Amino acid sequence: MEIAHLLRARGHELRLHDAHAAALPDGTPLAADLGEALAGADALVILTDHAAYRALRPGDPAVGGMRARLAVDTRSCLDAAAWRAAGFSVTRLGVGEASAGDLSVAQLGVGRTVGSGR
Repeated sequence: MEIAHLLRARGHELRLHDAHAAALPDGTPLAADLGEALAGADALVILTDHAAYRALRPGDPAVGGMRARLAVDTRSCLDAAAWRAAGFSVTRLGVGEASAGDLSVAQLGVGRTVGSGR
């Protein structure tokens, strides 16, 4: 997956999850549990629109273990208003919106942990 390679090249530690796969095509293993992937994460990055990610809510136990409250949604899966109301900074790509405090993936600091819904 191109984005995983790009983020790793910038020094990010990634824990990847896919609701329908155990590994990436290159053999990279994926976390079996979303909560495991997000534990201690500085960001949730949604890269696929699986139903499991569309159903994700900011109060879900899997999200509770995140270190920071940042969500980057490339598939418009998350209810941005609900996530923002819960204290998350939410960036949605391709929807033509911006809000104060939103961050882009490029602004994540090197060395941060990114839990990803691949």
